[in-house]
Amino acid sequence: MPLPLPDPVLRNSRREGVMIFTLWLTAAAYCCLACYQLGYSTPERPLGPEDLHPIIGIPRWVFWGYLVPWLVCGILTILMAGFVMVDDDLGSDHAEELDRDIREGGSSE
Repeated sequence: MPLPLPDPVLRNSRREGVMIFTLWLTAAAYCCLACYQLGYSTPERPLGPEDLHPIIGIPRWVFWGYLVPWLVCGILTILMAGFVMVDDDLGSDHAEELDRDIREGGSSE
């Protein structure tokens, strides 16, 4: 007997969840690596004034390690919300029925 197809709401939410988690993981890894590479001083690689190259007055490691990834993630979030995420049909709305049942003190069945 073939397995039943998963509910489209579940399938879409899983796909969107995987996309969001992948975006988050990529952004977190990039931020950590960029900040480490551009701003961390070690005895083997001491950073000095000659390494300071500010971009519009912001330290280079902050600009490339935080500002740029946050802007990219913001843009990708807007694009994903506008063009990738799907409005699934969740069925009929039973709010009026439930409100009537609550006011009457329970179901009349």
